[in-house]
Amino acid sequence: MSGRQEYREFRPVELYDVAAVESWLEERDREGYHLLRFRGLYGIFCQDCSVAPSRYRLQPLLRKEKSPLPEMTDAYRELGWEYVCTLAGTFHIWRCGDPAAPELDTDPVVQSMGYGYLERKMRRHLLRLPAILLVCLGICVLPWFWGAGDMPLVDQLEHALPGEGLFWLLMAAAVVGVELLDAFRMRRLLRSLGTGVPLERPRSWRLQKRVTQAVMVLIWAGVLISWLLPDGGDPHFTRSAMDGDGEPLAEVVYVDLRELEGSEELTGFSAERKSLLLAPRMYWTRQSTEGPGGPLNLISGNTSYYRMGTKGLALRVEEELKTWQKWFGGGEPERLKVPGLDSFWWAGDEQLSRREDPCQCVVARRGNCVLMFSYTGHKDLRIQTDYFAAVLMKFQ
Repeated sequence: MSGRQEYREFRPVELYDVAAVESWLEERDREGYHLLRFRGLYGIFCQDCSVAPSRYRLQPLLRKEKSPLPEMTDAYRELGWEYVCTLAGTFHIWRCGDPAAPELDTDPVVQSMGYGYLERKMRRHLLRLPAILLVCLGICVLPWFWGAGDMPLVDQLEHALPGEGLFWLLMAAAVVGVELLDAFRMRRLLRSLGTGVPLERPRSWRLQKRVTQAVMVLIWAGVLISWLLPDGGDPHFTRSAMDGDGEPLAEVVYVDLRELEGSEELTGFSAERKSLLLAPRMYWTRQSTEGPGGPLNLISGNTSYYRMGTKGLALRVEEELKTWQKWFGGGEPERLKVPGLDSFWWAGDEQLSRREDPCQCVVARRGNCVLMFSYTGHKDLRIQTDYFAAVLMKFQ
């Protein structure tokens, strides 16, 4: 067979739909593709010009083994059946080209008794499903535990890949779905055999193949989308939050320098957005405008907004932003009471009017929404607290 071409095909039906697997192999045999072995989910066939219709039968393993016992192989050979391969540690596959050869299993009830080993194996697999779900869930909610690491939660959120948590949840759902489907198929198979009903052969398998192909396309599409979500290779994996006219989208939460300074125009503006499982809405805006001294006296304001999934995560983001606030504002944060907000922290130089480029920083929180605004200008943000409250209340 070394000179013959090998052909690989994805197994189109569920493993425990035994009659459908057998029918698929028999149809391939009639087309001149004879099964050699299985490699994972793929069947490896030998392409041969000779077309000799054969019967294929799957027999469950009675124990953990890579091949049937020599005595069984010899006994079946005498009956006209040859051993082909073992499928995924579950079934031995036999082939027979003699239409007059007797069937390997004639009593469905006795046949069902041979599934004892696979049934116990299936139960062990089902017991592993909670562990699989916990692992995938742990990947999705890893930010809950990031506080024990060296990188702050805010940095982790900025560098996390959009859709990553959803992707892992979908993968977990796919794994669990396959295991449950296999368990359902086995239960239905054993129930049918146990009541004396033999397997219905041949069995249609093309519909299952189309469903399998559709599922594979969806899985690969999900993988592709998860990698294409980032724009422009940005290490923060953010997307533009600007419309076609260069204006921020209506959903963007930010402190507008035009309202703070009374300016008509901005000399610079950029807005980015991002959505994660634990932080559904995040926005970063950068603004600049001319000050009273003209182009050489630029006023800048940068807003970072985080709408977290829970209030607990928002509190942690607030604490982390306060440590950054000391650097941006140049001093220890001062807490102010602001109606409508759960907390409001200000940091800056007390002598704002005496500095050429005074810096201030605000961290405000309402519920599970946190906003940080770093500002270079002469407006005292401590008397603008109502405006910050209005920004957070408007978009919450």
